[in-house]
Amino acid sequence: MDPSTPPPNFFDKKPLVNYPATIYGVCITLMVMLWLTTSMRLWTRFRIVNSPGLDDLFVVLAVIHVSMGAITLCVSTKFGLGQHIYLLTPQQIRSFLICHWLIGASYVSSTALIKVSLLCQYLRIFERSTFTYLFIQFMAVIIGLWGFAFTFMGWFACFPSPAAFWNGTGKGCYASFSPNLDIVVKTIEGHSAVNVIFDFIVLAIAFRLIFVKDAPVNGKGLIALVCMGIVSCCFGVWRLADIVETQAGKSSADLTWVEPMPVLLSIVEVCIACLCASTPFFWPIIRDGLNKIFVMYEFNVSSESRYHDDHVELAPTTSWEAGTKSTGGKEDIRSLGSISGDLESSKASNLQHYRNDYVQNHVDPFGEEFQTEATVKVGRQTSKKKGGGVHLDSTI
Repeated sequence: MDPSTPPPNFFDKKPLVNYPATIYGVCITLMVMLWLTTSMRLWTRFRIVNSPGLDDLFVVLAVIHVSMGAITLCVSTKFGLGQHIYLLTPQQIRSFLICHWLIGASYVSSTALIKVSLLCQYLRIFERSTFTYLFIQFMAVIIGLWGFAFTFMGWFACFPSPAAFWNGTGKGCYASFSPNLDIVVKTIEGHSAVNVIFDFIVLAIAFRLIFVKDAPVNGKGLIALVCMGIVSCCFGVWRLADIVETQAGKSSADLTWVEPMPVLLSIVEVCIACLCASTPFFWPIIRDGLNKIFVMYEFNVSSESRYHDDHVELAPTTSWEAGTKSTGGKEDIRSLGSISGDLESSKASNLQHYRNDYVQNHVDPFGEEFQTEATVKVGRQTSKKKGGGVHLDSTI
């Protein structure tokens, strides 16, 4: 290429993912969420249920590796990531290649660790000696061997020292760091394809829990987690498609310009998988705490007539005119019509103290045609769980 001729993509518009602000925003947000959920998972396992396991160890290792990759990705923007490699100094290119090695090694390690962690969680749910339990054990061995092989090739990229990669000698480098670009492309595409296949297998095992009767998991919560797993798989497929399209960077010598997209997709994919692995352990505790804070009350107001017969009321037979005390017997029962007649006759007999309507309404305890009583029920609503709920009522 003529040195005076600019590269073919030199005047291309800079993609959004190539800006440092985009990389910082995505990585920092995911890291905060990831470490928060992981810390709450460990706190729940060690302090609440007192039941730590191997799945906790593997998820912590996965979080450490993906955090290493995210931090390195942010640092690499200082050494030319997102820019054209033609504009970088040799020292910047060397520093970028070191970051490239760290990101690749941390990614292949974290993908295997998080899958093994999820499989260890499944082993605690399914019954022993069942087909599903044996299949999970088989997949844990296969994924473990696959992860160990690529992790070894990632961290020990060259023999006797990985420094041969960023120093440019290429001595002893192989697999995804080989001087032969065809070998690099085949290795990266092969790992990405197998990674997506394993992702869907692990997701299918979680999906099967939805149809298992009496499974020790919450149905709605499991559906939400399966949806998050699907999102993680989608990012894996997106990354694979981008790698196949760009031939893992082989189609362009401008490595720093084309690398931000697949690397950022790698970080997002593993972070979402780690969130899926940690959320089920502490969410029930958070949900119960929110139910205690946000209390909802239900008011049920009912009104009914005290007397169901509109034509019969209890009333004294003589107290209207003579003021004598009622005996409470059957002879004291009078109809509303007779009571109205007595009132009219009382007025006609020139009884002055009953002529005033205001006084009459206060003296006559049965002056209203209907009397009612009201009942107010106050209840605190709490979330209903499978197998029964709690509902407290108090009657006023």
